Amino acid sequence: MKLKQFVCKAASIAMCAMIIGTTVVSVNVKADTKATESTVALDTHDDDGVAGILEQDDFDTLEEYQKYLETHPKVQTRQSRVSANKNVKAAATLRYKIKGLTNTAAIQKTYIGSTYIYVIQRIGSDSRLSRCLINGSTATYQDHMTLKNFGHGQTLEWFEHNSKAYFWVTCKANEAYKFKWGTQIGRIQYKAKGSVDYTEIPRFSHMSYANKSGTSIGEVKRVDAALSSDRKKVFFWVMDNTGEIQYSFYNAEKLNAELDKKESEESKFVPCTSSAVKSACYGSFRQSGSNRVLPNDSCQGLEFSDGDSIYIIGGAAGQKPGIAKLTGSGSSYKYSCLVTATHNNFGGNAESEGIQLKGDYVYFGISDKQSSDKACIYSIPKSAF
Repeated sequence: MKLKQFVCKAASIAMCAMIIGTTVVSVNVKADTKATESTVALDTHDDDGVAGILEQDDFDTLEEYQKYLETHPKVQTRQSRVSANKNVKAAATLRYKIKGLTNTAAIQKTYIGSTYIYVIQRIGSDSRLSRCLINGSTATYQDHMTLKNFGHGQTLEWFEHNSKAYFWVTCKANEAYKFKWGTQIGRIQYKAKGSVDYTEIPRFSHMSYANKSGTSIGEVKRVDAALSSDRKKVFFWVMDNTGEIQYSFYNAEKLNAELDKKESEESKFVPCTSSAVKSACYGSFRQSGSNRVLPNDSCQGLEFSDGDSIYIIGGAAGQKPGIAKLTGSGSSYKYSCLVTATHNNFGGNAESEGIQLKGDYVYFGISDKQSSDKACIYSIPKSAF
C-alpha cells in the first residue's frame, strides 16, 4: 500500500478515536473479557491487523511524520507531552562498532554477551538475527539465523531455562503497517545458518488480553517485551491501533513453563486469555493520549531492572537519543527521569535502536546509514538517572 493511501486509511480510523480536549477516547476496547472459543482456536483474535492512527515510528523520516501531522492536526494532541520529574544530559561513550553485517538494514536491537554481540534487523516481513564476535571494541559478523514472518521488533532478551539458552523475541508481522510491527512474543534458540517461521516457535498470542483480568485493550498494532537483569520477571508492552499502551508484568518462570508444554505440540501458541498466563501476571497499567511516556514521541526499545524500573529509548534519525526511566511496581509507576544522550557522532542521520542494562551502564544502539560505521553501540552510566 502506498504511503498516501496508508495515511488516508489511518486518518479515517483516527476519527473513530476522537480527541476531546487533550484526551484520547479509545473506542476499541473490548466490552467482553474473554476471547471466544473460535478465536482462541487461532493464534490471533479477529481484530488484529486493523490499521489505525500512525505514530512517529511509522515513518522513515521526521519530515514525513511532520507532514502527516500538518494534515491531521487533531492527531498532534496525542503526542507525548507528559513531563519527567528530572531532565538531564549525559555524555555517551562509544563502546562497540559492529562490522561485516551481510545486510544494510538498520539494526533494531542488540544483545551484548561475554563473547558475542547478537544483532537483529528487519528485512521486509522477516528478521535476521546475526552473531558477531567481540574483539576489543569491535564485533565482527560470524553467522546469522533467518526469522520468517517475525516482523519489526525491538526485543532480544537472552536467558537460560532448563540448561538451554533462549532469546525472547517479537514475532508475527502485522501486515497492516508499512513497518510490519510484530504482534506476538515468543522464544527461540539461536541456530547458526538456520531458519524458522514464527508458527514453529512457542509463543504468546492474543496480546491485547495480556493482563491479570484478561480484558482486551483493543486491536493490537505492535508489541515488545523486556526481561529483568536477574531473568525472573518479564513485562509485555502492547500498543493498540489508537495508540493506547499497556504494560503487563509476569513471572518469567511461569511463562516458560507454559511454553514448555507447547514444544512438542503442532499448535505452539499460548493465548494470553489462558488462566495460567493470567495467574502469572502480577500487575499492569495503561497509558493513553498525551500521558504516554514516549521519549521523542518514539519507542525504540525497552528494558527492565531488577528493582522494577522501566527504561524506554526513543529517537528518530536526527534526534538525540532520549531515555526515559519509570519507577514503581505492579500497577503504580511515575515518570522519574529523562536522560538525553549526547555525542559528536549523533548527527542528522543517527537513529536510536534498542537498549540494554548491563553492569553499571545503559547500552543502546545507533544506526546511521550515512556513516562509515553504520551500526554502533554506545553507553551512559546508570548513575545519570
